[in-house]
Amino acid sequence: MPSKFETVITDQTEYGTVMITQGAAIIADCVLNGRKLPIVEAAAGDGGGEATTPTPGQTALVNERWRGEIAGKSLSPTTPNMIDVKIVIGDNVGGFTIREMGLYSDTGGLIAVCNTPATEKVAISSGVYGKLAMIMHIVVADVSVLEFKITPSLDMVNRQELDEAVDALALAKQDALSGTPGQVVGFNAEGKAVPQEPPVPPDAVTVAGGGKIEMEESLGEGPHTFEFTPEDGKEVQASQVGYDSTESGLEAETVQGALDLLSVMVLS
Repeated sequence: MPSKFETVITDQTEYGTVMITQGAAIIADCVLNGRKLPIVEAAAGDGGGEATTPTPGQTALVNERWRGEIAGKSLSPTTPNMIDVKIVIGDNVGGFTIREMGLYSDTGGLIAVCNTPATEKVAISSGVYGKLAMIMHIVVADVSVLEFKITPSLDMVNRQELDEAVDALALAKQDALSGTPGQVVGFNAEGKAVPQEPPVPPDAVTVAGGGKIEMEESLGEGPHTFEFTPEDGKEVQASQVGYDSTESGLEAETVQGALDLLSVMVLS
């Protein structure tokens, strides 16, 4: 059984909108006399339990199950003279399958009718609730003739719906990438994002010649004093060790440079 958001097409039925005879006549009269035709309501029906085929001679839906105000309308960006009419059926209505829709004028007359793929509208008593939005397309020679009465609030969410949507999004993100506080995002061999522990600063830095600088904690601002432990019998060259000249005033960057300066001073 489809959910409240699913549309199921079960055959090769063609779907479309038909301007019924009385609706076409009213629109033609409005064009000739420079008047507008108010479209104030939309309706949805279940087709009596079967797929429907709209005809110009209809004066009503086959089996109307809902009628209400129009939530919105817009001009189609792809088809000239097509108007996309949006209806929103509230969560307090349901228990039937939509197979047909219609538009009504301010006098209550049916202007246009369409058939739709079977779309279930669940009832709140089923334990699942939610608004259902549907679009009806209507093509007229002069779109300016139709004047729609729109109720924008129908197409808005209330605070509870917004909170539920935010919670659902947060849950989806948590499911997609779970982890523990303090972890960071990393990538596995397949390139998929996964939680992992943050990198740990090394406790030693190997220097050229085989020596290494031992560190007990991450280094902040200096100056720092390092002790070198030869590795595998290799010696650390004085030219490879940095020199802090803050106290001596010697212009040297390495221990070897400082020794060279001192030897010159002694010889002179």
